[in-house]
Amino acid sequence: MFVYKNKKIIGLLFIFLIIITFFVKFNWLNDYFGVQTFAF
Repeated sequence: MFVYKNKKIIGLLFIFLIIITFFVKFNWLNDYFGVQTFAF
């Protein structure tokens, strides 16, 4: 049960990390190209 709980937490952290990386990359593109990435 403890190991399962740890795996679940690690999975959530991994997903959180991917989301943060995605947003950082989008912000970087926004700054680099000088365009509104989220204003389509």
